Amino acid sequence: MPRLSFLLTAFLLSAAPVAAQTAAPEVLLRLDDIGMNHSVNLAVEKVAATGMPFSVSLLFACPWYQEAVEILKKYPQVTVGVHLALNSEWRNYRWGPVLGKGGVPSLVDSDGYFLSSGEAFRASKYDLGEVERELSAQVERALRSGLKITYVDAHMGTIEATPQLRKSIRPFVRESRPLVRDLKPVSTRAAAAAPNLTQVFLRFNHFLNLLGYNPGGKEGPDKAARQEGYLFWLAWLNHSATALFSNSDANGVFRPVTIAAPCATLAQVLQAQPSLEFTSVLTPLLTDSKACNGGSNGGNGPQLPDIPKLPISGKKLKGHRN
Repeated sequence: MPRLSFLLTAFLLSAAPVAAQTAAPEVLLRLDDIGMNHSVNLAVEKVAATGMPFSVSLLFACPWYQEAVEILKKYPQVTVGVHLALNSEWRNYRWGPVLGKGGVPSLVDSDGYFLSSGEAFRASKYDLGEVERELSAQVERALRSGLKITYVDAHMGTIEATPQLRKSIRPFVRESRPLVRDLKPVSTRAAAAAPNLTQVFLRFNHFLNLLGYNPGGKEGPDKAARQEGYLFWLAWLNHSATALFSNSDANGVFRPVTIAAPCATLAQVLQAQPSLEFTSVLTPLLTDSKACNGGSNGGNGPQLPDIPKLPISGKKLKGHRN
């Protein structure tokens, strides 16, 4: 399963810059199922508020995972892992896959929720490709959350119900540990050598967000006060340049010439020189209500879309600490 292996590598590398413990802890506390519901989130937060270091496994497939992410961002002493889930064990409170019922139909019941237990999962006709895609989706959601993910584990052991997964994930993690230890000093030195790299990428990402900013989404040309973002105009620039320099016919490459004039002026030209109609075919254009209002009022065609006002403020970009 190369996709899942790649994502697990990303997890292990993300943990590399963490400073080594000066002494082994006497007690290692681990909590799990945060993100399952509001009460679990609050219980974990009470423990985190004491300042005690511990690890917690987050269910990114559950409805309350976003609240859990916001809570854990406030407590850097808490180590976070992904609680990979393929089952939903409660009778009156259920959750389903990140990819939805249509994305992984063999992993859900008729209502679109995960099956209730590992035994039910083993007895079902699950598709291994769908298992890999769903676990990868949970991992990707964790990576996008902004939390520092250092490990993965299984919710109720359901992912170990699949022999192929059990044989693939555990050996991979064991074999990757020496590599992570070797990369740790390298990544630490790289972070010290480029302290402003985070800000560089944040500003570049901000620039790309401005290019793609289009709050109204796709809008038809018939909509009043239509707006399009800068990417729309960049696409039209590419289209226009191609039409200007790359046209050709059976006689070879030719360069088109654009003539701009008000509709009333074009109508006068045709009246004075009717023979031009055979070369310019202007009558359909002049009589088109959308282009020239049927030849009246000087030709007020549809307006071009506006560019939306960018949400620029004087606030300093906020990012992760280097």
